[in-house]
Amino acid sequence: MSRSAPRLRRRLGVGWATLVFALLLALAAAAPALAGLAVGGGVWEWQSPLPQGNRLYDVEVAPEGAVWAVGAAGTLLRSDDGGISWASSGPAIDVGLTSVDFTDELKGHVVGRDGTYLATDDGGSTWTVRTLGEDDLWAVEFVDEQKGFIAGDDGLVRMTTDGGATWLSRTVSDDSPLYGLSFYDPLHGWACGADGYVARTTDGGSTWTGVGHAGFSDLYGIDFTDSDTGWAVGESDIIYGTTDGGQHWEEVRKVNGLWLSDVDALGTSVVAVGEGGTAVLNTPSEDWTIVSTQGGDWLYGVAWDEEVPTHAVAVGDNGAITVSTDGCMNFLARSGATDRTIEAVSVVDPQKAVAVGMSGVALYTENGGDQWVRLPSAVCSETLLDVSMADGTYGCAVGEYGRVATTADGGHTWVERQVGPGDLTKLEGVCMVSPSQGWAVGRQGRVFHTVDYGVSWTQQPVESPVWFQAVDFVDEQYGWAVAERGNIFATSSGGSDPDGHGPLLGWTAQSSGVGFDLHAVDFVDRDHGWAVGAASTIIHTEDGGQTWVKQHPFVWAPQTDFTGVAFVDRLNGWIVGSTGRVLVTHDGGDTWVLQTAGAHPWFEDVDAVVTPKGEPRVWATGRRLAIVALRSAPETTPPVTTDNAPAGWSHLPITVTFAATDAESGAARTTWRAAGGLWQLGTSHTVAAPDDHTNDGPHTIEYFSEDHAGNREAVRSCTVRVDTIDPESTDDAPPGWARVPVRVTFSAHDERSGVARVTSRVDGGLWQLGESCVVAAPATHTNDGVHTVEYFAEDNAGNREAVNRCTVRIDTRRPVCKAPRSASVRRKSYVTLKYRVDDGKPNAGTAKVTITVKTLGGKKVKTFKLGSRKVNTLLSYRFRCTLAKKTYKFYVTAVDAAGNPQTKTGVNKLVVK
Repeated sequence: MSRSAPRLRRRLGVGWATLVFALLLALAAAAPALAGLAVGGGVWEWQSPLPQGNRLYDVEVAPEGAVWAVGAAGTLLRSDDGGISWASSGPAIDVGLTSVDFTDELKGHVVGRDGTYLATDDGGSTWTVRTLGEDDLWAVEFVDEQKGFIAGDDGLVRMTTDGGATWLSRTVSDDSPLYGLSFYDPLHGWACGADGYVARTTDGGSTWTGVGHAGFSDLYGIDFTDSDTGWAVGESDIIYGTTDGGQHWEEVRKVNGLWLSDVDALGTSVVAVGEGGTAVLNTPSEDWTIVSTQGGDWLYGVAWDEEVPTHAVAVGDNGAITVSTDGCMNFLARSGATDRTIEAVSVVDPQKAVAVGMSGVALYTENGGDQWVRLPSAVCSETLLDVSMADGTYGCAVGEYGRVATTADGGHTWVERQVGPGDLTKLEGVCMVSPSQGWAVGRQGRVFHTVDYGVSWTQQPVESPVWFQAVDFVDEQYGWAVAERGNIFATSSGGSDPDGHGPLLGWTAQSSGVGFDLHAVDFVDRDHGWAVGAASTIIHTEDGGQTWVKQHPFVWAPQTDFTGVAFVDRLNGWIVGSTGRVLVTHDGGDTWVLQTAGAHPWFEDVDAVVTPKGEPRVWATGRRLAIVALRSAPETTPPVTTDNAPAGWSHLPITVTFAATDAESGAARTTWRAAGGLWQLGTSHTVAAPDDHTNDGPHTIEYFSEDHAGNREAVRSCTVRVDTIDPESTDDAPPGWARVPVRVTFSAHDERSGVARVTSRVDGGLWQLGESCVVAAPATHTNDGVHTVEYFAEDNAGNREAVNRCTVRIDTRRPVCKAPRSASVRRKSYVTLKYRVDDGKPNAGTAKVTITVKTLGGKKVKTFKLGSRKVNTLLSYRFRCTLAKKTYKFYVTAVDAAGNPQTKTGVNKLVVK
């Protein structure tokens, strides 16, 4: 695989630009500890374009499929889906990274500017950062886990045989830069560099020998597929090829004057990429054919996926990432900026902001920049140069040719308007102090005022036709406008003539003490303000502009344009400019600290607010659709999610709602699954309770939440219990009659949730809870009769069975026995005894009757137990009498079915003859 060097020097140029960049890096290294990616508890992050917009120099498809890309400002990205989505995976360093190589899914190596070397052995979770000298390193390639090579500016090839722990240097090109490396196997390798130089090793890097030149331009990329066949590309439009191991090189393709940066070969397929998004493919069926990469950004690196030969990824300028899945016949852009500049941003609160820019582009965010929505069509036909939101709803943007755009819905839609003659009215700045009132400034000293939400504008004269660059008001009276050549004008009357003495008294000139163009101004109250401009100009006032004092950034190089300034109070502020860095002060500008925003675009504007927790939220915008934001240091506390799952059982469907709270970045999403099934996004889940009982039982629901900072809590769980089967209950009510109170006990059973309660009532009375009830049997006989007891059981899930019924019979009246007739019989003949048992109603209807025969002296001689007999009816009992001849008495006694004994015994004579 090729490890090619990007053409960094072409971007930086020579002379002042190179010196400026070198001075910036030196000053940044010497800056206080606050300098860097994490500053004052904050972290700068890319928000547009995504995943980022820095130049990418190299790409690697690692074994097991992870894709890695490296680039400017310490950019190190990883993709686990073939290049579709990406995440930052590198340490917080501000140095260009130029080449990346992985030997397996865990072990990887990265090199970059200023001798930077990074290594990981855990798939990028952690990185070790070292320096191997001071020269820029352009290419790294490992042939196995232990042995690897690095090429750089000093003409050396560094070699390691212990996985990067130690490195030995081999001189290859006498201090001429080496930009590319390619190893076919552990022994055979090639290096290419300045002026078409190619060197070769056949002993695993111990010795190197110069071989034939491939042209006379710098070579950035080289790759070999065997010990003889290879290709090289570089600072020309020529693709060079060799079939003798590099001894001789031939031109195999010219590409219309477009320089090429990298070449990679896989089997018989070779692809080269370069200037203007060019990709050139050579296969057995395609002879060096130019293919589309869906973009015009310079591509600096390309890599085949050796495990999926049809897949390749190319990266380049402005964060460009383009992916092919058909063997490089076609590419699909997955990331990258446009050529449009975001000229201005206006922050409403920590969540809402609006940005505008070139060709009328407009974007808005309502979630702190997690997502910027770009309007599908331009707000207006011209470039918008500034925007000011009065609140979360109303705002105004201004731009070239007198274009004004107003919004009444937070930037979702805009209405285009015209102010003044278009060819003379370039509007550079706008400030809305309320939804209806604001000011716009621009070319030839023009100041315009609106009091009707930007629908109409009235010009306010200014005594000097300066070119205004920006305007800021702190209320409806006090405002300042800055302009070219250090001009500043101020008003304390909203720009109008306060006394009616003339049109020129509304705006008055102030002495700035500088002669450079001023590009931005920001006041925090009527006294304290800052203005910035060309040549690193910073001026400050503490008396409303009566006097302005220069402030010195110290850490910033000369010849830098400051284009934006934002303060949130008298102490804390930020400045952006043309080098992609940010200055921050926490003491009102007495000292400034250089921050890197993790980006290298030319910044045009900056705006800031403070969160309710007192933390700054800062947005900077610039060229190539760049938006970066400063947020508080990444929180590490995960969200906490609770559920409303009931503790007990239910017979109805249960909707469990998950409520996530996060005091820092806020809860982003909740994920759940039921019964070990698929994980799903959502804040609720309903457990069904069908009538066929098929879902009865306990159900476990697992869930967790993530916040906007990416923190994820541990999986939580709750249990939902469903029971749709009714309980069953029985009673022990006696089947017959009772003469005493009857306690009816209920026995209930429920297999799943258990019995919760039993409810009963007697004779339609009040329902009462309890496992038994009593049917009274008062001696007054007032409750005698048949009583109906109703009852039902409920389980803990809320199921209730149908009402059950039983009968309880009460009879407290004692029967009366009678023997209405005497009887006479011859001995050994049959005799019939008449008797009657009377029992008051209600009654059981029967009684157990006993007839006892006694002598007149009271001696019992015969007993007849007749069993149950009807009551209230004259009955008889016939038997053969064998008693001795004499006169007897027979007695009739009874116990009714309820157990009541007679109150009176029936008596009569029995004569035996």
